[in-house]
Amino acid sequence: TPQVLLDNQLLPLGDDIAVSWDFAESHFDVAVIEELFGHYVLTLLGCADGDGTVPPVPARSAAAIKRAMLSRTPGGANGGPGGAAPGRASGIGQAEPAAAAPPAAAEEAALLAVAREHAGLSGLGLADNLFAAGLDSLSFIALVAKVETLAQTRIPLASALADPTVERLAGLVAQAGAKPLDAGRLAAGRSAAERSGGETLVWMRPALDAGDGAGGGVKALLAHGGFGNVEVYADLAVELPEDWEVWGVSFEPAARPYPQAMTIEEVCAPYLAEIRRRFQAGDRLVIVGWSVGGTIAAELAGRLGGDFDVEVILLDSLAPGPIVEVGDFTLDGERRLLESCAAAGRTGGGEPATAAELWTLVESSMADRAEESRLVEALATAISPTLVEDLGAARGNVTIRQFNALRTLIGARNAYFPALTVSRVLAVHASDGESWNNDAWTCLSPAGLEERELDGNHYSILMRPSARITARVIADHARRRSSRTGRA
Repeated sequence: TPQVLLDNQLLPLGDDIAVSWDFAESHFDVAVIEELFGHYVLTLLGCADGDGTVPPVPARSAAAIKRAMLSRTPGGANGGPGGAAPGRASGIGQAEPAAAAPPAAAEEAALLAVAREHAGLSGLGLADNLFAAGLDSLSFIALVAKVETLAQTRIPLASALADPTVERLAGLVAQAGAKPLDAGRLAAGRSAAERSGGETLVWMRPALDAGDGAGGGVKALLAHGGFGNVEVYADLAVELPEDWEVWGVSFEPAARPYPQAMTIEEVCAPYLAEIRRRFQAGDRLVIVGWSVGGTIAAELAGRLGGDFDVEVILLDSLAPGPIVEVGDFTLDGERRLLESCAAAGRTGGGEPATAAELWTLVESSMADRAEESRLVEALATAISPTLVEDLGAARGNVTIRQFNALRTLIGARNAYFPALTVSRVLAVHASDGESWNNDAWTCLSPAGLEERELDGNHYSILMRPSARITARVIADHARRRSSRTGRA
């Protein structure tokens, strides 16, 4: 998942324990992980025997790990260009590209500004260790993803972790070669992102070239999922056609620590105003919505169809309707919910007069992110098992604000039905069947619903390497429509 690269699971099965690892194949060499896993199992068996003896690392494991670590640099055992497996994303066990010219000072300065903004550390230096400066592993991985998106290149994660500094990140971007860091483009991107700060339309990626004319001028709008942010689209944004501009539609400026009784029309009203302000009538908009974002995309497409050339792509998105219980959002209801999780006393002795005041006090009482996440999971469990499932890949790392944004948006989806229709809609669903009522999207496009299934699950279709396939499906759909409507 975007948040977890390797997940260790221990599951009791009668008198036995099932041991499994799930890992992101795009970031790790499979053979190395299998060697590490084998040693891990031997270690567990040693502990289970009662003496706690940790066996020595087998020679074959040590050799495989050594080869993987040495292959990170051009001078290593597998060194030089071509040492990486073809067609694999960057990660442990892969060689980096041939050495390139070191990044210019201006490029390093632009990248440093991005890192300072991401980390909230105005005094961060080029050579400062990002972990020592206060970033955790998840934040560091998110920073690497942000740099990859801005610089339009791949960064070997293992190499970035080996020397977690901005200076090293800039060097890795320069070494990548395919899309070397362009300080001007990076600065322009940051400037656009800053202009969108606190706004609903977030710049994610510029159009990188003019292409062949088939896709030039397309603005892709990626509508937020249930937590209200657009970071989940980081991989997809990179993989979309290079001659498309990519923007995110964010709920974060409207997110609060408390749930809000809103309609989808109310949620989308500021988005519509910002889109009309930023783009010109007649512009071609490809509106993409994943998960709850599908309902947002549907409303936007219906409302914008008269002024823009619009098409909508729904990614593993449940059709709207009363599907998931989220609570009633009243003061009494929210107090009962908190009481069920022994959290009603988190008000510091205050007597809140509204649900908003209640949640604001609860949020301010949290000691740290871990405590907040534990409370969120308990609250979701108390409301509905389905809501626990909706925490998804981020489960265990969800804030109160994100949780109540999810409740707000699902509550709005529960009561929504499209007032306007769209001529053609592509509904993409993952093979795991999470978007089980996909065919009900005929409510948005009675005659023009096209369906496509992709191998994977609700999250994997947005992540590398599957994000590349998802992006291709979106681009092919847009090109087919262009050819049918006579566009260049």
